[in-house]
Formats: sequence, C-alpha cells, structure tokens
Amino acid sequence: MLYYLLVPLREYFIFFNVFRYITVRTALAGITAFLICLIFGPWVIKMLNKYQIGEEISPDGPASHLEKRGTPSMGGILIIAATIIPAFLWGDLSNTYVRLAMSTMLLFGLLGFWDDFLKIKRTKPKGLIIRHKLFFQIGISAVIGLILIYLGFTGEFSLHLSLPFFKKWFPYFGWFYLPWIMLILVGSSNSVNLADLHPSSVMEKKIAESFACTA
Repeated sequence: MLYYLLVPLREYFIFFNVFRYITVRTALAGITAFLICLIFGPWVIKMLNKYQIGEEISPDGPASHLEKRGTPSMGGILIIAATIIPAFLWGDLSNTYVRLAMSTMLLFGLLGFWDDFLKIKRTKPKGLIIRHKLFFQIGISAVIGLILIYLGFTGEFSLHLSLPFFKKWFPYFGWFYLPWIMLILVGSSNSVNLADLHPSSVMEKKIAESFACTA
C-alpha cells in the first residue's frame, strides 16, 4: 500500500525514489515485522495465557515436548500479522508472486486456526487428525505448485532451480517442481506449527517471512 503512495512522490522529491528498490522495501518489511513482534507479541501471549488458550502436553510424550508446556496455541495470529502486514505495506501488490505468497500464508494460517480451535474447544484435544491435516496441507501445496508450474510454462516463472555455490548450473525441474514445492510448503508449515509462540523461534521466522513476501 505504501509502495503506491510513496513511489509516485519521486517526481517531486528524489528521496522517494529509494522505495522503488526491493532491497529498501525488504529492509523496511523486516523492521516492520520486528516491531510488530516486539510491540504486540507480549500482549498477544498475555491474552492467550489469560484466557488459557493453550495445548495440553501429555506427560507420557518425549521430554522435548514438555518444554512446550505453558506455551500458548494460536500463535499463528501473531505469525500471520507479522508477515502479511509488512508485505501489504511494503510489497508490490501488482506482483503475482507477492499475492500468491500472501494467499499461501493465509490458507495455511486458516488451517492452523482450525486445528488450534478444535484443541481449545476440547472437542478434539489433539486437533485435526494427522492424516486429515496432512491431506489439506498437501492439497493447498499442490494448488500453489500447479499455479507456479503454469506460470513457468507460460514464461512468467522459471522452472530451473538455483543452487547455492553453483553460479552456472540451473537444473531444469519441469513437472518435478510440483513435489519439490509441496515438500517445501508442507515442511515449512509444520515447522511453524511446532514453534507456536516459543520466544526463541517466532521473531526470526517472522522477519524472514516478511523478506520473502516483499517484492
């Protein structure tokens, strides 16, 4: 939104020309995400704890899971806000990939909200059945992957993979891009789901995601 307000002002003040550059807007998105977590994070956690919005941790489970005791569920509220708001403010919303990234975040966020809602209502203490959750995650990832592959075949998106440390080697994935995208999205979704609102993980994830959604 601010992208469309500030960039036209470059005709009057040359300073506003800097907002045309992705690097500048990416940095501003990261700062915005940081401030959202810093300012609203403690308040959100306090409210979730106040209303006892949390997940029961079984004492029979792995010892590592017991560390999550007292960590509130529905941390996706803060996670999504700290990603979508910076992207909306600093991103170029005319860019197909920005809109696609934001839509992907919202779809997985709704799935996470549904899962946590079932836990809170205690109708299903464990939330969605794992196979059902995985089914929806794979379904969302498949739709996003097919859209990207379509854009690839129409020339708007590269189906070549860029690998670190290999400047001249870009393997062509073609249709193999679909399972690759699904693996990345499902894996990323579950990693965020496992984090909840643990303070050691949320801040870094949100800043990184705000970078990815800004273009």
